[in-house]
Amino acid sequence: MINALVFVISIITCGILLRIFGYSQKNLIQIIINALIGITALYVLKYVGIAITINWISIMIASFFGLPGVIIILIFSN
Repeated sequence: MINALVFVISIITCGILLRIFGYSQKNLIQIIINALIGITALYVLKYVGIAITINWISIMIASFFGLPGVIIILIFSN
């Protein structure tokens, strides 16, 4: 439950930052899709058996950066 809350908060934060800097709704939708792909990849890797700790920091990184964020988490988790 807390992981979903952190994910929603990070998406809202991205949306606010995009609106402040003048980006369009299309960019916001692309960011949300990228975040969903990153979070899904994080949970798939956890399900497969790769040793990744899923906490609020890793969720924030995966939702802000998407797949590159998941790769960064993989590099620094070992």
